[in-house]
Amino acid sequence: VMAGRILGPAPRAVDRAEVTSAGTLLAKTEELARSSGWKELEAVFRTLEDYIDLDDDINSEVSGVHSLLYFGIPANDKLIGYWNTLADRLFKIRNCQNIDGQSRALALFQSPIDPGLLAQAAAAGIDLGTLVGQVTSASSHYRFAYLLEKAKEFTREVMGLGGSLLNTHEKRDGEGLALLKAGQATDLMRSMRVSRERAVEEAERSLDSLRELRTITEQRQQFFTNREYMNLRETEQQDKLEAAQNLQLGSQVASSLAGVLELLPQAQIGWSGGAGGGPHATLSFGGFNLGDSAAIAANILSILSGVKSYQANQAGIMAGYDRRQEDWDFQAAQAEQELVQIDQQIAGAEVRLAMAQNDLNTHDLQTAQADEELQFLELKFSNYNLYNEMLNTLAELYRGAYDQAYAFAHLAEKALRYELPKEKDKTKVITYGHWDTRINGFLAGERLMRELALLDQAYIEANVREQELTKHISLKMLDPEQLLTLRATGIASFTIPEVLYDLDHPGHYLRRIKSVSISIPCVSGPYTNISAKLMYNNATYRPNDATLGITPPENDKVDHSDAAFQTQEGVISSMATSTGVQDSGVFELNFNDPRYLPFEGAGASGKWTLSLPDPSVLTNFDYDSIQDVVLHIRYCAREGSSQFRTAVANTLKEELTQLTKALIGSGKKLVQSVSLKHLFPDAYYALVDGQPTDTRRDANITLSKRHFPFFLSQETLSGANWKLVVRFENEPITTVNLMGTVSKSAITTLPSTGNNNVGLDITFSDSEAGAVDSTWNLALGTGVGALTAASVEDIYFLVDFTI
Repeated sequence: VMAGRILGPAPRAVDRAEVTSAGTLLAKTEELARSSGWKELEAVFRTLEDYIDLDDDINSEVSGVHSLLYFGIPANDKLIGYWNTLADRLFKIRNCQNIDGQSRALALFQSPIDPGLLAQAAAAGIDLGTLVGQVTSASSHYRFAYLLEKAKEFTREVMGLGGSLLNTHEKRDGEGLALLKAGQATDLMRSMRVSRERAVEEAERSLDSLRELRTITEQRQQFFTNREYMNLRETEQQDKLEAAQNLQLGSQVASSLAGVLELLPQAQIGWSGGAGGGPHATLSFGGFNLGDSAAIAANILSILSGVKSYQANQAGIMAGYDRRQEDWDFQAAQAEQELVQIDQQIAGAEVRLAMAQNDLNTHDLQTAQADEELQFLELKFSNYNLYNEMLNTLAELYRGAYDQAYAFAHLAEKALRYELPKEKDKTKVITYGHWDTRINGFLAGERLMRELALLDQAYIEANVREQELTKHISLKMLDPEQLLTLRATGIASFTIPEVLYDLDHPGHYLRRIKSVSISIPCVSGPYTNISAKLMYNNATYRPNDATLGITPPENDKVDHSDAAFQTQEGVISSMATSTGVQDSGVFELNFNDPRYLPFEGAGASGKWTLSLPDPSVLTNFDYDSIQDVVLHIRYCAREGSSQFRTAVANTLKEELTQLTKALIGSGKKLVQSVSLKHLFPDAYYALVDGQPTDTRRDANITLSKRHFPFFLSQETLSGANWKLVVRFENEPITTVNLMGTVSKSAITTLPSTGNNNVGLDITFSDSEAGAVDSTWNLALGTGVGALTAASVEDIYFLVDFTI
């Protein structure tokens, strides 16, 4: 309704003019400018300009829109389709149809939602609308076994996607770790380059130091090698010491020589006595001479001692020079060896420098390679961004696949509960909470697969063999009035009560349809389709054998607090026929079909509607030739307890009475139809065979218990209302006022009962109490002369009765 208000009235279709006058573009410009569509469009743009600050480019585009009017306003089929779709949806809603256009008579009260499911859903973080949609969603058209296999298939896909998602997580984390390591390696390489440069610098300085040390050592070696034994001053010292020694020795020798001379005797030679004296000589030798000789000896020893001391000092000095020379020679030899060692150290330092330089170059190469590796990791196709995008996509697919698998698991559980309604409490297996957002839903598929296995186990344990039965129901026996209505209008509505099944097998419960076939005996051509549509409006069944009661079949309200009856509609609530001979509405009646058959699973008791194409429009065959409508209902049921079976048998008559009261209270009746042409031919021909001048024709028929269902043979049947229906072959004679009546007593006059003309029928009705299994008098009065055996197909007598 809101969408209709938003869309407004649908555009009116205007026929194109058959003849148009040719004109120039300039002549049509003013006419096009006055187009109502343009005025509306112009109003929209003015409104936009009031609320939106458009820039110059957009303003120019908006102002130039009027040029489009030169070519007219084309029809928008998609926009017009909105009105068509909206009208279709509103029609279906207002006519109680589903989205497929199938009419449905829904119960006023549906099963309540389990609050436990709401609590579980809220705890699992599931949207309430989603939960309600799952609870109230229609059952699938496929059986449990098929849905279970599909649910397992989708769950395996979820598990596969979960594995792929986890693998992608690992790959993305691996790529992230590789990027992190590559980035850290690049940063580490750049920071380590300083150390490598310092190592090269250290090697260079070490080499320079060794080279400097070699120079020093070489200089030291040359110094010690080129040193003279004695330098000039030391030679001068030796020379002067030797000269001093020589002088001292000469002095001491002279002193000693003086002493030696003193050892000589003293002789005095001279002249004594003056001028005339004469020479004389005096010689003296004494103690002084001996003392001087000892002093001379001492001086000689002192000289010898000085010589030895000089020699000793000179030997010591020369020994020092020798030691120094030896040390110089040793230092020179050591320096020579050190030069060799330093040369080796220099060679090693040069190698270390080359190695350090090579390490630096290698480090630079590694840095460049690390940069290339980082760039490759960033730019390669299967990079972190790809795995991240794959992860996002897989996460979305994983969630969607899980939702799909869970939806199919829910459908499978719903199908299981649909197929085994008695075990509903045991088949609540699929739960919420599999998706754990803390771990991104991992293992949700495994949890769901486990519950599917439990669901399969529950199905195997609960799917016991049920009683498989077939019920043939004749509309002529069930509700003959509706058979007449079907012939006249093409539509018949009737109710199949549970009592009808209890007559065959009292004590059965959980009667649910397996398949329905329909036979319509009639006269038609050899290749004429019997096009009928069968649908039910309200199907019920007894869920267990613990309760016993009657629910009026016309009451669409089922009290779910009362477990006596439950409403369960089939997945397919209608079927169409083609042949009319045990037609099940499918090409091949296959109970192993993965999809449900029409009406399968619905309660066997309920209200049905059979419709044929409208006879006022077009028909394939003559509806008056329909002799009967037979429903072949194949259904399953379970055997109740002996107490329940006894209770059903004992209350069967009471149930029939209650059913009668319920039918009468709802405007329906138990009706028995009698064909005079087939059962009472004498009475039939007495009424239709006579003279055209006849003004009255009488006949009588005697009804007995054999004209009613056999199960009522021991019951007392009381009449209520009756109908006399005259069916014509082609069209009713409406030019005369045909009068008729029925009575158990003698008919003296024909009161006006009021004709009711429907299709080819003229019906007379009235009421008369009493037993129905008696003789009835029939009379046709005014206009009866127009009735002939050729113009009348049959005359039916219908009587309502109670038990």
